[in-house]
Amino acid sequence: MTESKKQGDLATIEGVPKEQTGSPPAVLNFGSSTQVDVSGLPEEEVAALRRKHAEDTIALRKKAEELKIDVGAFDVTVDNMVGHTTAATEAGSHITITHAQENATGKTEVVTGNTDRAAAGKVEPDRTLLYVIIAAVAAVVVALIIAGGAR
Repeated sequence: MTESKKQGDLATIEGVPKEQTGSPPAVLNFGSSTQVDVSGLPEEEVAALRRKHAEDTIALRKKAEELKIDVGAFDVTVDNMVGHTTAATEAGSHITITHAQENATGKTEVVTGNTDRAAAGKVEPDRTLLYVIIAAVAAVVVALIIAGGAR
């Protein structure tokens, strides 16, 4: 494939204009409000800018699709939680469901249910680290007592 053919292919990507003559434009439009004057650049650099813009556009669209997947999965999770809460309430049972997740959209915590705890809307904190620290301090204290008593 010739270099001019490669440049022609890149120029046909959406948002990357190409003049009718086939020569590189003096201004590249990167979106609705961003223009770059490339009139003083060699064709190789203009082609590199087009290529970089195309790569960035692909990466951005990929990220948008990943976010759509994350949001869709979260919607299904919340719908299931609400469904279980509704079923438990109709059966006369009490239920509290908590869910925490961290993904590309950020950290989200959800509490649903028909109990006072659920009505408070607070997710219980993860106290694992606190328990590990308390156990370590207790082990040190016990070791010091044993070492002091062995003298």
